[in-house]
Amino acid sequence: MNSKYSLDFAKYNGKGIKVAIIDSGLDKCHYLPNIVSSKDFTITSITYKADEICKDKIGHGTACAGIISEKAPESELLIIKIFDLELIASYKLLLNSLNYAIEEGVHIINLSLGVYEDFNKVKKLYDICQYAYDKNIIIVSAATNLEGKYSYPANFDNVLGVTSGKIDCKYGYNFRQNNSVELIAKGDWQRVNWLMGKSVFRSGSSLAASHITGIISLVLQAFPNSDPEKVKKILLSNFNSI
Repeated sequence: MNSKYSLDFAKYNGKGIKVAIIDSGLDKCHYLPNIVSSKDFTITSITYKADEICKDKIGHGTACAGIISEKAPESELLIIKIFDLELIASYKLLLNSLNYAIEEGVHIINLSLGVYEDFNKVKKLYDICQYAYDKNIIIVSAATNLEGKYSYPANFDNVLGVTSGKIDCKYGYNFRQNNSVELIAKGDWQRVNWLMGKSVFRSGSSLAASHITGIISLVLQAFPNSDPEKVKKILLSNFNSI
C-alpha cells in the first residue's frame, strides 16, 4: 500500500465533482438534490412535454443515479438519456452521448452498459474513450454479466472496467491487477431506487460500476486533478484497508 494515497472515504462527499450518467434517465419521484442538468438523446420530435425529458421508463438509470448520489451526495450529476423503453441504443447514440459528456467538462462518466462487438468493430468507441482519457476524464464501465464474454468499453485499457461481487462495506471494493476488468464492486442483491418512487432489489455489474463511480468521486475530491493512472493507483492503495 502507498501510504501517501491513504484515504478515509467517509470524510468526503464528492463536492465539486461532475459526473455524467449515460443511461435510461431518471425517475423524478426520487428527489436527488445534486442533479445539475439533463440531456435526452431519445427525443426526436420538436414537440414534447418538459416533464418527459430524461424520464426513466425502465428503472436502470434511476438505480445507478441513486447509488452514485448515496456514495457522493454532493457530486454534480448530469443525466444523459440514451435508453428509452429497453436497454438498447444505437452505436451512434452512444458515441454522441460520450462526446457530449466530454464537451460538458465532466470529471467522470458512468457507463453501466456495454457492447459485444468484435474489438476491431469498436475502434470509434475506443478512440472517443481515449479522447476522454487524454482529457483526464475517468470512464467507469460495467463488464458483461455473461461468464466468459468480453464487453466494451469495460475491457478497454483506457477505461476502468467493473464486475460484480459480494461486498459488505459501504466503501468496499476489490482490485485485481493484470486483468482487463480490474475492479470488483458491490453487485450482489441490493435495494435500489426504481420507478414510481419505489425501490426494488436488483443485482449485476451495472450497480457495481455505479458504486465505483461514487467512490471515484470521493477520490477526486480528496486528490483534485488526478489523471486516470493516478486514480487507479489511489484505488489500488486503498482497497486492502477497507
